[in-house]
Parts: sequence; C-alpha cells; structure tokens
Amino acid sequence: MLVDLDGTLVDSAASIERSWRRWAGQHSKTYESLVGRLPGRTAAEMIDMFLDNTDRATVQSEEQKLLDWQSEDSNDVTAIAGADRFLSSIPDDRVAIVTACDRRLATARLRAAGLRVPSLIIGCHEVERGKPEPDGFLLAADLLGFDARRCLVVEDSPAGVASGQQAGSPVLKIGPEAIRSDLSADDFSGVSIEIDKRSELPIRVTAAF
Repeated sequence: MLVDLDGTLVDSAASIERSWRRWAGQHSKTYESLVGRLPGRTAAEMIDMFLDNTDRATVQSEEQKLLDWQSEDSNDVTAIAGADRFLSSIPDDRVAIVTACDRRLATARLRAAGLRVPSLIIGCHEVERGKPEPDGFLLAADLLGFDARRCLVVEDSPAGVASGQQAGSPVLKIGPEAIRSDLSADDFSGVSIEIDKRSELPIRVTAAF
C-alpha cells in the first residue's frame, strides 16, 4: 500500500496555506498565483518554478525554510475520516507514505492527526523527481519488496493519481475531486482492507462510491 499524506490521510490545508502565504509575501508573489500548482509538488519544485534564475543552494535554503515553518505549525492538522482505522489495518511491512514533505514534516503531521507513523516514508529528499513522475512510488514499492503493479496507490490530487498510474499501480482516489482512477471514495469511512498473503495481490480493497 503506497499512500500519499496531505489531502489523503490528513487535512493540512490551513498549515500549508499559512506557510505559502508567508513565503509568497517575502518574494512579492501572491498565494493565489501559487495555490493551483501546489497539490502533489514539492516545495523545491514550486520555488524553482516561481523564482527566476534561482541557483540550487537558494532553492534548498528556501525549501528548508518552508519545511521548518510547516513542521512548527501542525497543531491544527487533522485526520481524514476513517484514516486511523485504515492505516492501522495495514501491517507495517506492507505500507509506505509517499509524500512531497520531508520525513520530519510528515512525522509531525501524522502525530498531530493522531495517526500511526509507518517505518517507511518516501519524502521529497529521497527522489529527484516528484509527482506526477512515478519515482517515489516505484522506490517505495521496491523497498517494500513488491512490484509496483502489485501495490495499491492511494492519492487525492491529479498529479498524485498520474504518478501512481505511471508507476503501473492501481489507484484509489480519496476526496470529492473527479479524477479518473480504479477506485474512488470521499474518505476512508467506506474503505475496507483485506490482507491475503495467499492472493496474487497482497492487499485487496473495496471502496464505497
């Protein structure tokens, strides 16, 4: 099971908005000019996109600033409905978080939301190319010991769904946005998980539409 974090397991929208509004104000940008491109993308990708002629050291410095702000501002992060039951039902050796956060920020958000922190977190510093490229999901599947085609990707954004599809994985889309995927549910309340080690697929999932 390869699971996105923000918008999928947790609602961190308020924290993300506060940090990006602060960053945009420091660089004579508007949050409104950034927000449409945020879902699924790393901070580094956004910084490189919106600052002209930015060297790598500056991108890394600005990225770390944003990650620090968000790690320190996670008190109002909450779990998506049913996420606790969903995440708790999957053995640790069958699940990875694949996110645009770094591990420290991902851990802070999971803990703030009262969710278990899986051992394997693939964050923004583990792969060179973020979503919609498939690199994060492919690496996570490999480290779990499965072909990506035998792993279910759980996502909420167009970039994330595209990333899972490029990895060759079936995709469960969480949230109200209309994105073509193999399974779809508004949240985890109607999602059931069955672990079957004898099956060709290691995890079977059903989702209520």
